[in-house]
Amino acid sequence: MKKSIVFLGLLSLSGLLEAQEGYWTNYINPTWFGEIVEYETQLFIPSDGGLIEVNLETGAHRRWSEVDGLSSSYISSAAIHPQTGDIYAAGRYGGLDVRRAGTSMWENIPLPNSPSNDLDIYALTMDASGGQWVGTQWGMQYLKNGVWDPDHSACHYSGKVYDVEITDSGEVYLMGKGLYKIADGECDYLGGPRDSTGVMVFEHNQKSIFIDDDGTLWCAIPDRGKIVTYKDGEWGPVMAYNTEPLGSMVSFFEMPEGEIEFVAHGEAWYEWSEESWKPKPEPVFTNQPETGIILSSGERVALANPYLIWESGDSLRCLKYLFRNYVEGFINSKDGHLWMYDLEKLYNPVTAEIIPYPEGVYLRGSMGRGTAKFTDDGSLWVLHDKVIYRYQQQEWTRFDSTNSILPGASQQWGHLHTLPQGRIGVFQGQEKGAYIFDGLDWQHHPDRILPDYKYNGLAETPFGLWFLVDAGSGANVSAIWEPGNLSLNMSPLQANTGIFRLVYDPYRERLWGVASRSLHYFDGENWQEYDLSLINGGQYVRIFDIAFGSEFIALGTNDGLFIRYKDNWEQYNYANSPMHNHNPENIGIDPSGGIWITYWYDWAYRPASVDHFQRLDLPVTEAETITNPDQLTVVGNPLQNGQLVLRGPQAFSRDVSLQVFDATGRLVPVQPASIVGGFLRARVQGLAAGWYVAVVEDGGQRFTAPFVVPQ
Repeated sequence: MKKSIVFLGLLSLSGLLEAQEGYWTNYINPTWFGEIVEYETQLFIPSDGGLIEVNLETGAHRRWSEVDGLSSSYISSAAIHPQTGDIYAAGRYGGLDVRRAGTSMWENIPLPNSPSNDLDIYALTMDASGGQWVGTQWGMQYLKNGVWDPDHSACHYSGKVYDVEITDSGEVYLMGKGLYKIADGECDYLGGPRDSTGVMVFEHNQKSIFIDDDGTLWCAIPDRGKIVTYKDGEWGPVMAYNTEPLGSMVSFFEMPEGEIEFVAHGEAWYEWSEESWKPKPEPVFTNQPETGIILSSGERVALANPYLIWESGDSLRCLKYLFRNYVEGFINSKDGHLWMYDLEKLYNPVTAEIIPYPEGVYLRGSMGRGTAKFTDDGSLWVLHDKVIYRYQQQEWTRFDSTNSILPGASQQWGHLHTLPQGRIGVFQGQEKGAYIFDGLDWQHHPDRILPDYKYNGLAETPFGLWFLVDAGSGANVSAIWEPGNLSLNMSPLQANTGIFRLVYDPYRERLWGVASRSLHYFDGENWQEYDLSLINGGQYVRIFDIAFGSEFIALGTNDGLFIRYKDNWEQYNYANSPMHNHNPENIGIDPSGGIWITYWYDWAYRPASVDHFQRLDLPVTEAETITNPDQLTVVGNPLQNGQLVLRGPQAFSRDVSLQVFDATGRLVPVQPASIVGGFLRARVQGLAAGWYVAVVEDGGQRFTAPFVVPQ
């Protein structure tokens, strides 16, 4: 079986659109994974970021979430109907959905006695007849042919059902605080083993169960690192497999010879060896696999986020999240490009460029507006822990008191700011002047004094540096530092406005003050309050950030995303994003008009996530060629007559390759490309209407260009 790695960076589609519709793309880093389900050539992987579907033959993959119609993006389990091939997905925080075989639409199945579908589902198991046994927070439910059958659910246990297993003879075992057996309409309580103090080991713990071919039932207690068996009415001894367990779930497997193996999610792949449970020695299985499966072919496959890894060493990337941990915010370079930053790097979502942090230095906490700056020459400067780092020509240079005249670590200094001709400056505290890098070395300017106040923000403008200052009242007021004056001039902005950020809009040449419930702008002489009643029908909104593009303004609020375009405000609902019930935190705009949103991250609650919003319905205009000598160009966009025609920055070679991805990042088939008259051409008449991205690789270089297939 051929396995290929399919990779697509966070490509943003260009174009600015006028219709009040939009397309959300969510990039998420799941932290929990359930049992993998194999069906024909597909794998289905439940996760707290959605249901991941992988085609083992082509390597294509997709993550289904609330955006695609699922009731919940936290999928606890999945099951395949044995007769129809329909795929069922159970939501950990409510919702049961089905996707009929051969379709791409999800249908919600209303839950019994729960009109709001808020019944938590922990387990979903299919019996031989296609009936679904659904383990919920309030006991067991049974669904067959679209009808909930209370007779099959008649078990007196009404607590959480963590797992369900069914024998070949139709006996149903469910695991809650203890083990239960349902057979012939009767529900029997089988209890569980007890520890040395007499307390049942299953009390208040997540459990996993499995029935092998000889009828032995295996029970795992992941948060205690223990396994116990049950057969013929007898419990076996409690066996420990890890004294310091990390996982929350166990997946069991039975080998052809009858041996039992299991994956403790987030820990290791275990086998019975030398009278004890031990991790399998291969690195792929000991390096904390998130989950795993033994395929029908007999191959072991482990998920090590973001890769599926075969024991043979083959791998396939099945998640598009490109960040370590979570994205904390954005920085714009002087040319308007947007850079995201995480635990280990900066990333450009349009060009897919990466700037790794210096080895052993974690700059994420120093990427704020006053401590990280791009200069006109493209260099990145970061002030971190009393050291200044410069990234230029793919190399980092470190400046501190040991190799320059910069003050020592014991001194007060900060407020990194850019100057013309690619220069950078930093103020020293206690009114001791400033240091400016002139291109070769640092120079001290004792006359560039910044008065000794508490500063809570900085904005660079063509007419001076603006600061948010706590002048002693405890509230922020704005102040301008003018190089020609060398003094702070308090503006008439009232202190009770609650402004927490100053942001300069270079496209409209206007300085904005952002408060949680109001917006303010400086008209050149005085501060004015912006009338927010224009954007939300007079209702208050809670603002978390604002960003500026060349054609529009994006205002991030907890009540929705607002875009000001051509003097009109458009509102877009976060409900189209699977993270809409999480707290948005930062907003940024890339050069193509793509809007990016990060969320407040709570590792104990939801996985890390980044949202991309693109306004849709590109108006169909006459075919035109946008010539740019440095980029790949689509000739005639939207496409005409089912033909994709591309012009490159130089002549295409015979080794050129073309791939096409849809708006979700899936590779889609097109006819082989050919070079005709200097253009790269491919027939794409089989593509449905929508957004696509052409990816061309030629001569070791990679070029991308978005295009639209019209209705």
